[in-house]
Amino acid sequence: MAWTGYADAVKAFDASHPGSKVTYQAVQPGAKDGCQKMLNAVSRVAVPPPLVVIGSLVSVLPLLLAFLAHQRFWCGGTTAGAVK
Repeated sequence: MAWTGYADAVKAFDASHPGSKVTYQAVQPGAKDGCQKMLNAVSRVAVPPPLVVIGSLVSVLPLLLAFLAHQRFWCGGTTAGAVK
């Protein structure tokens, strides 16, 4: 399927995602309210749910523990080739 423009892309997205509805508004170049329309659209973007943020923080903990547990090996390896 070849898209001929953004309106076709929005139609294809709406067809493949029945739970969401995207509207397309063309903004003419140089229009006075064009920037305001784009800023309003961006400000309506949903904030991630708290569980996503908590899950990402919890997933970083094992990596942090690995760094702390192996810190002495990395420090010793960086100075192994030093000249006295």
